[in-house]
Amino acid sequence: MRLSVVRGGRGLRLRPSPSDFGSMYSRCLVCRAPFPETGALENLPRGDRVAYDPGKGRLWQVCRSCRRWSLVPLESRWEPLEELEGLVSGGAKLLSRTDHIGLFRVRSVEVVRIGPAEVSEEAWWRFGRQLPDPGRVSRWAPPLYRRLRFGNLAWVGREECAGCGFEFTTLPYSDLSILIVDPGGDDPSDGGPGTVSLIRRCPRCKDPVQGGLRLQGVEAELTLARLMAFRNHLGTSRVTVEAAARLLEDPDGPSDLVRLLSRHGRPLGDLQPIGLTALEVVVSAARERTLMRLEAEALQARWRREEELARLVDGELSPISPMGAVLWRLRGKSGS
Repeated sequence: MRLSVVRGGRGLRLRPSPSDFGSMYSRCLVCRAPFPETGALENLPRGDRVAYDPGKGRLWQVCRSCRRWSLVPLESRWEPLEELEGLVSGGAKLLSRTDHIGLFRVRSVEVVRIGPAEVSEEAWWRFGRQLPDPGRVSRWAPPLYRRLRFGNLAWVGREECAGCGFEFTTLPYSDLSILIVDPGGDDPSDGGPGTVSLIRRCPRCKDPVQGGLRLQGVEAELTLARLMAFRNHLGTSRVTVEAAARLLEDPDGPSDLVRLLSRHGRPLGDLQPIGLTALEVVVSAARERTLMRLEAEALQARWRREEELARLVDGELSPISPMGAVLWRLRGKSGS
């Protein structure tokens, strides 16, 4: 990785060069669909739909395939933020809006500008159906639609059950209903508040305490993000989003919400749509807080790990067989 030196209030710092930015954010962090190279924005070459919050200094690339938002945590986000704010305030075409959030057309790019919005309003844009999707098929479409966008597997790896030695190599989306979410504790070594682990009980020994597949850290975050996007690929209803937002506004806080939703080892299949939506919002926010805190080298290391995990899953759709080649091409087109 090439690093450039920048001067700030705390002295000299290192940050990735623009070429590293292009390699790190060429694909969706959730479904791996490629962000198209538009050239419409000087400081953000990829992505035909982006979102930004000038007040909080946040910038996302929005995937048209899985509808999830990938945070751009680099210090160099300030250049595209300034460019976007100038273009939007300079007469960009307004396509739709709610109280504090608007969708604009800037050249060939759709831009979501977020103002001082409440949790429910931002969640509706991110996880609901506010953003238009002309390529979206009917919600009664066959399962092939999701198969093309996500494949069959949420996780691929090699882990052994601590109880009996049973080897786990894949985690299909069909296991979503039996997965258990284990919230992180207050100890940073345990992930900290808002983080989660994913548990799939062992089909052989069924040990509920030590056995099974236990994903933690980056693996748990990415896998849960894939699972939630797969389940909610058409967007959540306005009623569900608003109800989830009310849960999030509980004074006990998001970390207690995760504990509440996952208490007593309840599998995800036992949670109602409101609880699942609230869980996705909380875990997404925790992940973004982590990314915002990372320095350049730590961010690069995390990105490499995410790439490694994503490529393992992508191997399911790699053109090894004629059918794999067809699915790979179709999947790439669906993300463009």
